Amino acid sequence: CDSVIVTDLQVVPGFVTNIQQTICAGDSFFVGGGFQTAAGIYTDTLVSGSGCDSVIVTDLQVVPDFVTNIQQTICAGDSFFVGGAFQTLAGIYSDTLVAGNGCDSVVITELIILPNVTTNLQQTICDGDSFFVAGAFQTLAGIYTDTLTTAAGCDSVIVTDLQVVPGFTTNVQQT
Repeated sequence: CDSVIVTDLQVVPGFVTNIQQTICAGDSFFVGGGFQTAAGIYTDTLVSGSGCDSVIVTDLQVVPDFVTNIQQTICAGDSFFVGGAFQTLAGIYSDTLVAGNGCDSVVITELIILPNVTTNLQQTICDGDSFFVAGAFQTLAGIYTDTLTTAAGCDSVIVTDLQVVPGFTTNVQQT
């Protein structure tokens, strides 16, 4: 005799979840069976409670660090806050901050030190004459200093050694 078996087959659909994940450059995220640092699409297949596949598709995005290069110029004797402290020496300094997206924002500063300019002058005048130095007309011998500002905003110091040559006095006697 014939035997008939009627099978009512029901297919339970797999469960697929799409995830979008963003990490900062240098960070990692566990997906695709390991810690990933590169952007890409990763698939993980798990077993659901019903025994079917549960697939997680992760679109991993990597946000690069934001790097800004700055060139800062100061005068000798001045300082500039960079690299976590006030700096007085020329060089390249780095500061790492947190950007609005939570990733690193790196500021690289090249600090340039402009020298102050010092000029030494010697000036000779005759007794009774004057020479404008140190903000006034001078008649006495001495060392006088004037501090001016260069076009770059730094000090320009002029040191003047003023010499006074005595005049000759002659006494004329008439008889």
